[in-house]
Amino acid sequence: MSLANALRPLCLAVMALLPCSLALASSETGLALEQTITLPEVDGRIDHFAIDVKGRRAFLAALAKNTIEVVDLTAGRLIKTLPNFAKPQGVRFVPELNRLFVATGLDGALTTLDGSTLSTLGTAHISLGALKARSSSIS
Repeated sequence: MSLANALRPLCLAVMALLPCSLALASSETGLALEQTITLPEVDGRIDHFAIDVKGRRAFLAALAKNTIEVVDLTAGRLIKTLPNFAKPQGVRFVPELNRLFVATGLDGALTTLDGSTLSTLGTAHISLGALKARSSSIS
């Protein structure tokens, strides 16, 4: 089989999908500012965040403050501050489990919180030494 015959199905697929991708690229729809929410006690950067679509909440990792800031998106205001996260960097809300997961960079912990009460259900720790040893052996 020649190279041209082998690539023919790929070329046909690209030609069939090209109009769709061009239509999406030229679309006028995009992101639009809906509201501005002030976080007066948060200084420094917000590292990651997660959205609870059904509950209309946002969970923001306030890196320098070592907190997770919980924002009510309907009311447009901060509703709760979850303290004592050592440099929170990863935040993920899983609606199917109704759980919020927070990964922290300073201590290598993964904390699981109940999505309704936001109380801590458990924390798993990994050895940061193992991570450092692994990363230095890779480079």
